[in-house]
Amino acid sequence: MIPFILLGAALLTGAVVVTAFWDKIKSFLEASVKHVRQVVKATIVGLSAYVKTQNIAAGIYAGLQALNKFYSKNENQQWEETITTRTISESDVPEHIRRKLESTQGPVDISEDIAKELKLEL
Repeated sequence: MIPFILLGAALLTGAVVVTAFWDKIKSFLEASVKHVRQVVKATIVGLSAYVKTQNIAAGIYAGLQALNKFYSKNENQQWEETITTRTISESDVPEHIRRKLESTQGPVDISEDIAKELKLEL
């Protein structure tokens, strides 16, 4: 008899706690679901990159790229969000990079070309 009374008291206490903190619990669950969706999306992106390139490092990198967002303030003290990936049309890709990409099936390293262009800007 006493265990049933203790079990009932524990359930009642649990119900009171859940009722008192329901808004916080609900917002936590919503944030958790949103985060899980982002992780699943990044995992799918990484897995598809791995399947295309057969390179596990490329898959991990693509998955991390899909997760990353960068926040900063500009000179006007306004917040900016930098998103690391986006879909663009073929005409938006510079011609020399497009030729490199069309000549191979794997990923192309364009860091030297970007470094040269940055040196020209300085």
